[in-house]
Amino acid sequence: MDSIFKVCKRGECGISIIGLERDNNEYINEDAELYSIRSYKYSESITINVINSVTSDGDYTNQSVELVTHVVTGIDRADVDFPIDGMYEITHIILPNQTYIEKWGNKFTSAQYSSMYYYDETDDKYKLFNIETKESTEVTLNDILEVNDLSVNNEGGQTSIIKSSRITFCTCYINRCFYNICKDILSKFCGKCINKLGYTKEDVYNRDIIWMTINIINYLTELGQFYEAQRILESVIQCSNLCKNERSEKGGSGCGCNN
Repeated sequence: MDSIFKVCKRGECGISIIGLERDNNEYINEDAELYSIRSYKYSESITINVINSVTSDGDYTNQSVELVTHVVTGIDRADVDFPIDGMYEITHIILPNQTYIEKWGNKFTSAQYSSMYYYDETDDKYKLFNIETKESTEVTLNDILEVNDLSVNNEGGQTSIIKSSRITFCTCYINRCFYNICKDILSKFCGKCINKLGYTKEDVYNRDIIWMTINIINYLTELGQFYEAQRILESVIQCSNLCKNERSEKGGSGCGCNN
């Protein structure tokens, strides 16, 4: 089966990550009493969504981990709020749960699975099932993320991890900043005579810089040039005093302005 998901805008600074595996018939039918390598029933699996912010230098910072337990009548959906503007990598992982291991684990060999990672909902732990000894050991989410889910062993065995990733870009806070600057200029304009404007050249300059930055970022992200868009954002916003009221304390590029 494949990891398939979409990202939808939610509110001002949020997204919804929605798994599409059921829509694409990736899961085994719930009524079927069968098992398959790297294919699971919806009820015998869980979803993990890992959200990392990424700098233009390629440094990753984890911002959120959203785990979705699979209820047959439910929706595979996780809602996330972005704490800062910029580039994000979203990794959508499908893992079997302890029910799958308890029912089918003893039937597999190393020629089928090189490693059987799963999530134990009872203990709230990630675990690795040893096919030879039939014992489980606790692992971390980082252990799972570091595994190449498409790797095979000498016998052709694969991992139990189903995952895919995609890049998205948040401009929530810089857009809010642009709105606040324009609103401030208008409030000053309306309160003064036309020849005695209340706003300054600096107000107009800041507005123009922010507007140009937004448009350049939008253009670059449409082209898929996310790292260049991130570089522009860092150089204009995170390393200056622009939009300082809209910035979050969390995150930053290491330039000394938003740490």
